[in-house]
Amino acid sequence: FSYRYITRLLKKIRLLSSFIEEQKKLGFNEIAVFNGSINSLLLQIAAKNNALQFSDKSPAITKVSSFIKKAMLPFAAKMMIPASLKKIKAVKLHSKEKHKKKILVLTDVLRTIKLTTPWAKLIDKKKFDVLVISLNESDRNAYEKENVNYEAFNNYCAEESIKNANKKKQHLGSYFSKFNKNPILRSKIKYDNCGFSEALFELFTYLFEAGFMEVVYYIEILKSIYEIEKPDLVIVFGDITKFARTVAFTCKARGIKTLLLQHGGVEDVPFFGNTLITDKIALFGSRYKDVYLKMGIDEKRLAVVGNMLYDNLIEK
Repeated sequence: FSYRYITRLLKKIRLLSSFIEEQKKLGFNEIAVFNGSINSLLLQIAAKNNALQFSDKSPAITKVSSFIKKAMLPFAAKMMIPASLKKIKAVKLHSKEKHKKKILVLTDVLRTIKLTTPWAKLIDKKKFDVLVISLNESDRNAYEKENVNYEAFNNYCAEESIKNANKKKQHLGSYFSKFNKNPILRSKIKYDNCGFSEALFELFTYLFEAGFMEVVYYIEILKSIYEIEKPDLVIVFGDITKFARTVAFTCKARGIKTLLLQHGGVEDVPFFGNTLITDKIALFGSRYKDVYLKMGIDEKRLAVVGNMLYDNLIEK
């Protein structure tokens, strides 16, 4: 989320700087704006960097609405916490006896059912238990229809989970003001000598009010899941989302083996990068193996297994 948001702003600043340079060549020496949009703010940043005068001609009503919007941002950010986490309640948890090796599939999207059910049906039931834990309770019917064991993520939320999350919430509030007002940090957030920390206010507000809290809840509930289910292997589908990365990091911290099942196209771009956390990565084909090798991923972590969608062809 942060990566995409910030790079979008950087592209705009670069474009606006080029635009201003051209205007200076044509003899213009002042930029005026008439609204309080994020683009106006970026234009102001680019103008300052190019030693061009800048004036805000926005009507008073626009300035007032911009001020109100900024003041309301923390409340709006809280609304962006997933609905499943807002309704969270503590449940009584019971430890389970373990007789077989357990494979946990942790997912936040239903579409991964197509990549789970073929091999989950073929696996040796005498040796392995397969359990899917999804963020969405509404996924239950789809998995049970396919005879795959399913449990909702929130059903592992203990009283301790909520207590710990609430403590962290208080800390984040105090961190936010320190972080946001830090002059050294603000001076470092620049691109082509353009400081753009003010333009990131929305991002920082979202992260401190919603994004980080979402991850805190994930960590607390995952602690309960690992304790109760005692998995030998945890499967995720790509570890670039907040949920999947949190799963991968928490497994690594506890020494639980992890496997990433490819579930879509991958290209050699920084968004994917060489920071994949999972122990092993199962790939659709050798083309994707080449992409990951180019990124610097150790070949020992890569296995070409084909598209899991077609595993049930073996039965035929």
